[in-house]
Amino acid sequence: SHMQTYTEQMAAIFHGFRIDNCHSTPIHVAQYLLDAARRIRPNLYVICELFTGSEEIDAVYVSQLGIGALIREAMGANDSWELGRLCHRHGGSPVGSVDSSSFGNNKVVARPGLPGAMFTDCTHDNETPSQKRTTEDALPNAALVAMSVAATGSVRGYDELVDKTIDVVHETRKYPILDNINVGITPVKRLLNKLHTQLAVDGFDEVHIHQENNTIAIQRHNPKTHEAVYLVAHTAFSRHHVAPVNPVRVPGQITEYLFRAKLTNVREKKASEFINGLESDLDLVEGKESINGIEVYTDGDIQELVFKDFPPGSILSFKVSLPSQSKEALHSLHSLLQAKEEERVMAACSLLDMNVLLYRCDVEEQD
Repeated sequence: SHMQTYTEQMAAIFHGFRIDNCHSTPIHVAQYLLDAARRIRPNLYVICELFTGSEEIDAVYVSQLGIGALIREAMGANDSWELGRLCHRHGGSPVGSVDSSSFGNNKVVARPGLPGAMFTDCTHDNETPSQKRTTEDALPNAALVAMSVAATGSVRGYDELVDKTIDVVHETRKYPILDNINVGITPVKRLLNKLHTQLAVDGFDEVHIHQENNTIAIQRHNPKTHEAVYLVAHTAFSRHHVAPVNPVRVPGQITEYLFRAKLTNVREKKASEFINGLESDLDLVEGKESINGIEVYTDGDIQELVFKDFPPGSILSFKVSLPSQSKEALHSLHSLLQAKEEERVMAACSLLDMNVLLYRCDVEEQD
């Protein structure tokens, strides 16, 4: 009775719940309390910390409790390849996916899929980048999370480069009230959060991830306009294994550099009565037509970025549009579809014609 009353009070105040250690709560108990909460707030958003070790068991909890998202953490990756896999898993639909939304249909098709995720750069009870990787990796790690098509989260102290996990039981210091909101990677995090929101609002729902060595490039693609936003991140898991940054080839025309940032010169923090982070230098450049240390070469409809100054702990984000010839072809195709001419055109096609249209292209035929 006491817990039911407490749960109902919380549902009346908050729009969502976070269930800690959901796997240690008997399902029938969680069901009873969530039912009570949803009688107060039917659209309650529920996120859970769930570590069952089995996707099948995860699915049981998600379906029976109506969980909206499971908390997943980028700091759980032990190397850059595992981080790339996590970004792909929580990234969204692949570029070029064929579904109802690709054709302007706003209906949502119900289909099997993974449980939703709240993808965090770091959580409150796990090791920080300074402990598990390097301090410089805090920037690319957060940037890659921000490019996912998922809810995202973080923990106080991450942006300020707090170097150790805060012990919530024994820690006696308090967090400071930030008069200077430009500490650590906070200025870049502000841009990343804004970009994450804008990409969702503007329909950049498709994702492609390319990885070479310790560099990860994520493309967020708009299936209607075919514009794209890229983020290239040079991870810094270790200071002992620094691999070269290979050129990145981009189909289309780079129209704008959103920002470039790198975290350098990390040093000891100042003594304080408050919880504070390491000192560092943040080099941030926004909204430029070109970026020092990055050269761009054009090869037909492909642009190649060559990185001359892009050390571990660096990120770069830029916008790309289709080449003019592709834009014209896309416009002609949309005009044909809007005019309802496709049925008349397709009616004259034989099965052999359809095979050519669907499965052949000139470039492949030249091989």
